[in-house]
Amino acid sequence: MTIPVTATARILNALRAAPLCAALWLAAAAGLGQAGEDPARLLEKSQPLAAEPLVIRDLDAPVNILDVAYGYYGGWAATDGIGDQILDLTFTGGILRTAPLNLYMVNIYPADGKYFFNAADSNGRFRVGFEKNFNVRGTFLPAGFLSQGSSLAVRPDDNGATTSNQFAQANLFKADQIYSLTPLTLKPQLRGGMDVGPLGYFYVGYSSGIQVVSPDGTSSTLGNYAANVTAIRACGDGLWVGTSASIDWVTVSNGIGSLMRYPTQNGILSVDCGGNGSAVASGTLGTLYYVNPAQSVFQGFQVQGGTNLIKVALGPGVAVRGLVLDSANGLGTLKSFSLNAAYGITRDTTTNRLQPLAIRTVF
Repeated sequence: MTIPVTATARILNALRAAPLCAALWLAAAAGLGQAGEDPARLLEKSQPLAAEPLVIRDLDAPVNILDVAYGYYGGWAATDGIGDQILDLTFTGGILRTAPLNLYMVNIYPADGKYFFNAADSNGRFRVGFEKNFNVRGTFLPAGFLSQGSSLAVRPDDNGATTSNQFAQANLFKADQIYSLTPLTLKPQLRGGMDVGPLGYFYVGYSSGIQVVSPDGTSSTLGNYAANVTAIRACGDGLWVGTSASIDWVTVSNGIGSLMRYPTQNGILSVDCGGNGSAVASGTLGTLYYVNPAQSVFQGFQVQGGTNLIKVALGPGVAVRGLVLDSANGLGTLKSFSLNAAYGITRDTTTNRLQPLAIRTVF
């Protein structure tokens, strides 16, 4: 599919600018919101040792990938901006499945056996929808909704939300009624992503904290938590939150956040759930971080072979491995990595990311 030049440029510029904007914020607001926590609820860990070198490897896959997540077919699901399709890929880049949608998909979110997406069509109109068994449903979003970056999250019951950085707005939807959207005004300065977390609420990151949105549209600010949020991933009973200067493990009780803070020298661009309550985060300047509280491990890595790692997506298993999306050259390329670490005695902390095997293989 060929998208008009104006639409392509608008989306690509948003994708390319997002990590740069995050980096600029981190430099300008490294201390923003770091002093507002109750000391009784804040446990701050020391910074990791000097970053270890880490070699990552290019995948033999298309070179304009826009987003990636672990999917339903024993591999990773990636949105291909050249073929306008969803690709299910192995760890080495082998193609497991191809789903041509004729849409330029900037976000992907697996939930309830479906691949949900934010996308632009061939006329430059923005859409939210899902693909399942090669069938596609969706509806139009307001003009300009995705032009300055967006986020997408969906509950297991198909209640979802898509957010616009441009308008500081969310649109709530139900998958079987996705032709109808419910708009909701959010706090300004969205850049921190969104995910479905404790109690099934949507947790939306912005420049000084986290906004909590219920499926019926009511919202509040997460109490006792202030930070320049740049990434959110719900894992098990809490949230891994990337900020301008840390990786935070946040648990929520009665609308109040409690956290363990792991300071970083680089701002965080993306974070994903690992086994045994752990996480891997990608940071600015080609850095990766591995946090495993159960094993008292906090490691930093300087990546060799990638400099702008805007997304990290882990796979299942006892070894710490996954894919990163590198946009260093203006086109998103997928690269694989493996850390010299194991999760230890594992518990499943990734209920929002990995579906039960029976669900993942019925297609």
